[in-house]
Amino acid sequence: MCNSIMDMPTGEPRHYLIDGTFSVVPISSSNSFKQLLIFHIAHNEHTFPFIYILMSNKSLNAYIHVLQYIQSNIFDMKPTTFTTDFKYGLREALSQIYPQTKLKTCWFHFTQAVRRNASKLPKFMSKLNKDNDAKKLFRKFLILPLLKPDDILIGYLNLNNQALSYIK
Repeated sequence: MCNSIMDMPTGEPRHYLIDGTFSVVPISSSNSFKQLLIFHIAHNEHTFPFIYILMSNKSLNAYIHVLQYIQSNIFDMKPTTFTTDFKYGLREALSQIYPQTKLKTCWFHFTQAVRRNASKLPKFMSKLNKDNDAKKLFRKFLILPLLKPDDILIGYLNLNNQALSYIK
């Protein structure tokens, strides 16, 4: 399977998904591993994990090193698109190593970030737990990425104005 993925025609768009997990790393006496970084490739409407990397840190330099190593020693990824979470180091490394490649953000990670930030607003969370209109407003924030790109900022500003009434 891996060979057929790596041997895809060079003209075929290559969409990669990269995600790191911190809860599934081997425990060692030195605790040197901080995350498991997994590269997936989208191929024939399926997603396949194909590279697993144990990382000792998540710095920009560490991500650059990993990307350069893959490019030089494993195979030429020829990416057209990467989908990642919000890790600055990873996204910056991808931008530096593959400047012509489009970066996308995973919707799951977006919704997690919205939830995490909303939880820092106690007045809003209190309303959210009691008020159906607040729940509806919150769900609208979660679907902002589904709007046409030109409409996202306007949608966000409108929702933000509505949300302000809940935290005053």
